[in-house]
Amino acid sequence: MTERARTTERTQTGIERDGEHRWERSDTIWSLALALIATVTAAVLSSTVFGRIPHVQDSIAQLFQARIFAGGHLTAPAPALPEFFAYHHMILADGRWYSQYPPGHALSLLIGVVLHAPWLVNPVLGGVAVFATYFLGMETLGRPAARLGASLALVSPFLLLMSAEFMAHATTLATLTLFLALQLQALRTGSRFAAWASALLLAWGVLARPYSALGFTIPVAILALWNLRKGAPARQTLVALGVGGVLGGALLLAYNAGTTGDPFLFGYEKLY
Repeated sequence: MTERARTTERTQTGIERDGEHRWERSDTIWSLALALIATVTAAVLSSTVFGRIPHVQDSIAQLFQARIFAGGHLTAPAPALPEFFAYHHMILADGRWYSQYPPGHALSLLIGVVLHAPWLVNPVLGGVAVFATYFLGMETLGRPAARLGASLALVSPFLLLMSAEFMAHATTLATLTLFLALQLQALRTGSRFAAWASALLLAWGVLARPYSALGFTIPVAILALWNLRKGAPARQTLVALGVGGVLGGALLLAYNAGTTGDPFLFGYEKLY
């Protein structure tokens, strides 16, 4: 085979490979339709099953913290008789009142609190998670896997229930799945937008559930290191990973300092 023939073969192979991941109009329709169905289903469940209010101690603590944020504060002042206000997963100490959890999901709920519809936040995040699953499928195995994966996510009882309540699972799943899909797209195409959008999503994921974010980051970092020989795209994704991780970590430590009084003392440790 001549050098020209080999070059042509490599070019054709590259075109075919890119074609497997090329986003078409049908993908927009499929992904948005599945995301919309997920959001509407979760919203109906939130209204009919949960009455648009949190029912689990974790959720109550998250919404309480979101309302504190809405008031422009990191903590609320402790009530005069704190022994009458003690509640699961809430910290009443040193004159402060706040949730034991990292702030990421409460920041998501803050949007709903400001709009007077906090019950809608998780359903929307559920829709984002289904869309992100489709996106991730397109970046890994192609269109059939994307449609199957997103459809299975749509009918997942756990995803729908967490998207109908106020739990932090919704923020974690939406941000980190979309982060992963964007990282893979940046690695494949060299897209700066995808790389830096993924960095912001990683930071949000760190603020929601630090260890879950770490679990997502490690394999992506290994993949980027493995692909360093390909040049700029891998370097760019590694830099974005670093920036997202450092930004999320720095904000989390600052939040700890503003609540527990020690950057390295988490609410869990303060309470228990």
